[in-house]
Amino acid sequence: MARTSEIRLLKNTIEISEAVNMYADYLENMNYPIAIDRTIGVYQLINYCKRKKFVRGYFINNKLSAWIYADVCKIDYVEGLVFTQKYYSSILKSKANFTAIKKLHEAMIIEAKRLKINFLTSEGSPMDETFQFSRLLELAGWQRVGYLCVYNL
Repeated sequence: MARTSEIRLLKNTIEISEAVNMYADYLENMNYPIAIDRTIGVYQLINYCKRKKFVRGYFINNKLSAWIYADVCKIDYVEGLVFTQKYYSSILKSKANFTAIKKLHEAMIIEAKRLKINFLTSEGSPMDETFQFSRLLELAGWQRVGYLCVYNL
């Protein structure tokens, strides 16, 4: 059976809970030193979705495999608004994870164009000492500085 993939909004509380659990599991596996409250996480992600924030899932054969949340922010030393990736999580490995990162960030670029925002940022985890996430984004055309990636439209 051929694998089908799509990027779309998270449709319901089940998908939102899957996204929060995916992210919380990642943090727990990294021995993140702060307790994760999954209930608050679900509540917050539901709130972002209701407010039509940029929350997108990458689905393979209708199964949530990765997701991203980005939002508009103002950085004191940058002229204009910035579209910033706040959360990214994936259960995928290697090439499949690269594909998810690339496609979700392409969707982020499309949204920034729609919002008429010319500067985007995406951070890997400060716990990622080898900058794996940001190196993958660099391969997708973003500029990398440590674990921070930037994209100018």
